[in-house]
Amino acid sequence: MKRCFQSLLGMVCVLLGSLSVHADELKVISVTSTRTDTHWLYKVLCDKPVEPLVVQCLIDVDANLKSGREGGYDLLVEGDLLYQFNGPDPAGWTWEQIGGITRAFNGNAVTYTVPISHLTSKSLRMQVRLLKSDYSTVLGQMDDVSIQIDDLQRVDQANRVIVPLAPVKANRDLSARKRVQQAKSFYCYYGSGRVGELSAYDMVILHSPQMDVKDIAKLKKQGVVTIGYITVGEDDKLSEGNGNGPDGKASWFFDRDNDGKPDQNGIWKSYYANAMDPLWRENRVKEAVRLVTEEGYDGIFLDTIDTAVLYPETAPGMIQLVRDFRKALPEAPIVLNQGYTLLSQLAPMSDAFMLESFTATYDFQSKQYMLNYPSSMDWHAHKVRQYIEPVLKKNPLTVLVLDYAKPDDFKNIQAAADRAATFGFLFASAPIFLDDVYINDIVGKPDPRWLQKQATPQSMSFTLPEAVNGFPIGTVVMPSTCYGGYTVKPVVDGIANRAALHWSESAWASAEVQGEDVWLAFEFKKPQQGGRLKITWATDQGKAQVSQRYQVQIKVNGVWQDVVDAAGQQINVSMHPLPDTPYSGIRIHQPAGGGPTSRPNLMWIAQVQRIAH
Repeated sequence: MKRCFQSLLGMVCVLLGSLSVHADELKVISVTSTRTDTHWLYKVLCDKPVEPLVVQCLIDVDANLKSGREGGYDLLVEGDLLYQFNGPDPAGWTWEQIGGITRAFNGNAVTYTVPISHLTSKSLRMQVRLLKSDYSTVLGQMDDVSIQIDDLQRVDQANRVIVPLAPVKANRDLSARKRVQQAKSFYCYYGSGRVGELSAYDMVILHSPQMDVKDIAKLKKQGVVTIGYITVGEDDKLSEGNGNGPDGKASWFFDRDNDGKPDQNGIWKSYYANAMDPLWRENRVKEAVRLVTEEGYDGIFLDTIDTAVLYPETAPGMIQLVRDFRKALPEAPIVLNQGYTLLSQLAPMSDAFMLESFTATYDFQSKQYMLNYPSSMDWHAHKVRQYIEPVLKKNPLTVLVLDYAKPDDFKNIQAAADRAATFGFLFASAPIFLDDVYINDIVGKPDPRWLQKQATPQSMSFTLPEAVNGFPIGTVVMPSTCYGGYTVKPVVDGIANRAALHWSESAWASAEVQGEDVWLAFEFKKPQQGGRLKITWATDQGKAQVSQRYQVQIKVNGVWQDVVDAAGQQINVSMHPLPDTPYSGIRIHQPAGGGPTSRPNLMWIAQVQRIAH
């Protein structure tokens, strides 16, 4: 994911009636429960791996089918939060956060730890549902799971492995902002408890209401700098506010597409908020002050800053919001999550800057933890050199790298730690949902090879396993560069309808570097002759991203020769004749700055075809 995991309340918005059901795709084999003196522990076991599916556990606490959500369900466990139904309409889908829980994935199982204090009854009826990550389909379901809390087997807490508190930090008496500057380690955890493990770190980023205020106080007593999560560019709920916004909601919502409804983040299902709106800034400052004064956090972690990148006209408002935070909380550390383009203006008011998925990441398409593609590593390195390194010369920011990996994937974690150390950044590895605390002895070792370009044209090339798009089998498709997350495969996948494809599968995009020529080449085992070259340009928000200046070249005797010099193209499909001269390759070459009007340093292509006749 591109930002830290936050409350899933904004994602719980799909009515039961709108879901398609395919219960045979995934089976819930069992739900087993135990308890401690203070917590209910239950495990959902399936016949296939469940991460990162959405697991919803609906709970009836009063045996009243007419109360709560349709079916009598009063509570909902989803993600790492517990919700209570508070809507007037039983057929609606309205829930309010009432507490945090801890969740852990392990292959085909997911285990939850729920504070018993949040349960108003000890006799429960539960329904477990497994949904696709986009909430469109119920893949598996188990109904009428009966739990009697008082009858559950008790786990002997004395026999459980409890990590003791780490020694008190030597610099505990310094200010929190000073300790952030001196920090040698950090972690990001959005669960509850685990104070012993967390106390080993110099700084921890936590999420309320999952983390109990007493545990926050324990960590602070040990000298750990505690940082509380707050979203600054998105609203998890469709807040009513003053009712002057889209669809009668708060004035801080956007409606760029003019559909009369607030603009929504398609991945997280939260709603983009306009930092130019004084009411939104007031709302956020109030929440930040509450986190520090009531929850007891030392400082705040600002997520979703990048909304000001999606809506660049709101950048002044985002800068003002951070300025307001600093004025309201002069002694509190402020940690920024992303927001590269605003960093030079935000850095003087901030203490730390976080990068996510710098080297190791989680791919939601393949559902696998992995090292980034070399092109993605180069993209991050370019952003570091372009935005972070100039800022560090003037501002003593602590730079944090949060990468995603399995706890036992020591090879990838070591590589990620080494790369972070090479750039001089603090490193932490965590699960994608930030619901576990990893403790390992991996130490990053600087290696100058990480400073070199990781992606080469050869390493990013793709050889056609079969003839497609008019290119013969064995054609090598090779880019000069790739934008982070993109590969060349989409330009020769032969798929005509591209609307439903994930962005990373719908097109190829070059790296976006000022002053750099870019190209996309097709080299053949045997010479070809004649034909036409058809280029279908990528679209973004319905607009074709046509390069304003480019050349079509052919390779003759090992030398690239221009055969077309195109300029001022307007339509999304370009067709160019190829000469009858035998050639061993075709290349689309874009000189520096010749890209689309809105992004002149980028070349963005959906499909390329060679039409023989």
